[in-house]
Amino acid sequence: MNIEENGRSLEEAFAEVVRGSFWLVLGNLIVSLGGLVFWLFSGRVAGAEAIGYATGAFSLAMMLSSLGNLGLNYAVLREVPEKGARAYTSALTLALILGAVIASLSILFTGMYGGIASYIPLIYLLTISILITLVSTHTLIAALRAKHVFTVNTISTTVKILVGLSLALIGMGGYGLLLGILSAQIVALAASTILALAAVGFARPRMEDLVDTLKIGASNYPQILSNQLVVSAGVVLIALLTGSPRDTGVFYVALMIALGIAVIPGSMASISLPVMVKNKNYGIADESLRIGAAIVLPLAVAIGLDSREVLGIINPDFTVGALTLTILTLAIIPQAIVLNGISKLNSEKNLRRVLGVGIVRLATLLILTILLVPNLGILGASIAYLGSAITPIPLFSKILYLKDSVKLIITQVSLLGMIPFTKLIGPHITAIIGVTLSLVILLKMEILRVKDIINLFKTHFNIKK
Repeated sequence: MNIEENGRSLEEAFAEVVRGSFWLVLGNLIVSLGGLVFWLFSGRVAGAEAIGYATGAFSLAMMLSSLGNLGLNYAVLREVPEKGARAYTSALTLALILGAVIASLSILFTGMYGGIASYIPLIYLLTISILITLVSTHTLIAALRAKHVFTVNTISTTVKILVGLSLALIGMGGYGLLLGILSAQIVALAASTILALAAVGFARPRMEDLVDTLKIGASNYPQILSNQLVVSAGVVLIALLTGSPRDTGVFYVALMIALGIAVIPGSMASISLPVMVKNKNYGIADESLRIGAAIVLPLAVAIGLDSREVLGIINPDFTVGALTLTILTLAIIPQAIVLNGISKLNSEKNLRRVLGVGIVRLATLLILTILLVPNLGILGASIAYLGSAITPIPLFSKILYLKDSVKLIITQVSLLGMIPFTKLIGPHITAIIGVTLSLVILLKMEILRVKDIINLFKTHFNIKK
């Protein structure tokens, strides 16, 4: 990993990805662990139905903010390294306008299920704050200030736990949980905006800046929409089709666990984009994919084999989603391929290819969702998500080095074939064996080498060779 490009080695450029990814992963780990604590105690204090109301309302806000996003996160990741404050304020202006308009649609969902109408004002505020926070946090990533994102995540997660659980304890149920989430989001909005302005400054955007932001964002919109259709609209759709807050809560929690694992390669893909733009070194995407997918394989195998026990920790009623969680873990490495490919295409401003990938993925997701969810419920939603992550992979055959990633996918599928042994020797022992085998395979195939692990350690702690 020492190819010279534009006067800077790939190793030196990738070091920036490693350092930034560390803080993004750590920040998301705080969010995931905080979310685990939040939902674990919420399940004990408020019950599965209250969680269903809270997750349904939050997912609706996420869905609306995703519809209004128009790819603003990718726009700032691509343009802030070159345009600085003008790119940030352009995206911020659009986020405010789009957020106010799209949030008004929340009134259309008062009949999602009984009692949701009282949540609409909170959903409106959540929608706007999510959009603004997204632009500000991604500006921090683009400015290579990922440590600030960690700070924002830590503060907001603490607020969510303290406020949400306190309100649930005094009997406010799902409404109290959602108030905790809203409080955390407002804190994140304020903190991330202040830090972003300090990092890149403020400048009045020009019309050409707004046009460029819209152009890049619109090209990425189908790809982003396909992700959020599962994360938010998928949850809302399940609520509409089943009318069951419990099933809504089960799918949401299973999805959050899978996405919590996927944050490792996802964070590397995100920070690779501004680093590639800054250094004009496009081999970074291949390294990001190889290292990120290899690191995440043992975790995906462990959760996939032990899914019933993992969900049971949160709430015994959630074990019905064990197979759903296992299927969602299979989408993690394909998703890493898609995200790294999208980052590379954006860094090269190959917006037509970005749009094509997004359309393929979105079409696959919509078709499979329509066909499967009405009959299979949350299981159908997980299959649709997996299918949408796999179908775009051939489009990256000439963009990324895919040989190692395909080997990892085959390895994960093979190891999940051990699921029948969970009844013979127990899920925990089966998971330990699966993780051990995955590590042996990684080292044997030299997809992840001991040298890589040492270099990652040295890079983060700035140890000189």
